Amino acid sequence: MDTARARACNPLAVAVLGALWIAAVANWPLWRALAALPELASPRGALFGAAFLAVVAALLAASLAAFAWRRTIKPALALFVAVAALHAHFAGAYGTALDRALAASVLQTHAREALDLLTPGLAASVLLLAGPPIALLARVRLAPTPGLRQLGLNAAAALGALALAAALVAAFYADFAATLRNHKRLRYLVAPLNVFYAFAAHARATGARAGAPLAPAGAGAALAPLPRGARPPLLA
Repeated sequence: MDTARARACNPLAVAVLGALWIAAVANWPLWRALAALPELASPRGALFGAAFLAVVAALLAASLAAFAWRRTIKPALALFVAVAALHAHFAGAYGTALDRALAASVLQTHAREALDLLTPGLAASVLLLAGPPIALLARVRLAPTPGLRQLGLNAAAALGALALAAALVAAFYADFAATLRNHKRLRYLVAPLNVFYAFAAHARATGARAGAPLAPAGAGAALAPLPRGARPPLLA
C-alpha cells in the first residue's frame, strides 16, 4: 500500500475531529456560562455538564457528516470553525447571545459600525480558535472512498450521533429541561448551530413578510362629522 495513501484520512474522521474541537474549545463562552450556574456544583451537575458537552459535539458531528466528502468537508469545516470563533469572541467579550432579533440587527449594521468591531481582540480570538484547525485542514490528505461506501459511513455516523444525543438528553432530561428553561440564554450560545439557525429564522420570517399581500393604509379611515354649520378645518 502506498505510504501517502495510508496516511490519508477519511473525510468523516476529519468531520468528527472538527466537531470535537468546536464543541470543546470554540464554545468556551457556553461552558463558562454553564460552569457559573449553581446547578453544576454537585457531582450530578458535573455529569450533566459532561453530557451537555457530548450532546453539542454529537449534534455538530451529525451536521458535519452531511458534508463529509472529499470536495466539501474542508470548506464546510472551515466555515463552521470560523463562525464559531467569531461568535466566541463577541459572546465572550460582550456577553451577547445570537438570536433572530440580533441576527436582524447584524444584517443592518453599517460599514462604519462593522469596522469599529475589527479589534485586535477579534483577530486574536479568531487566530487562536480557528487558526489551528484550519492550518491542519490545509495539510491533511483525504482518502479517496467509493461514493456509496462514503454515503453509508456518513449516514451511519449522523444517525449514531443523533442517537447518542437523544440518549444523553433522555438520561439527563430533568437537568436539560430545568437548565434550558431557567437559563434560556444557553440555547443561543451553542455555536455555530445557533448562528445558522438565527440567520435562517430571520430569512424565513423576512420571506414570509415579503410574500404577504400588502394591506392598504387608511382604507377604513373616515372623517368625523362636522357640527352643524361649521366650516371644514382647511377653510376656517
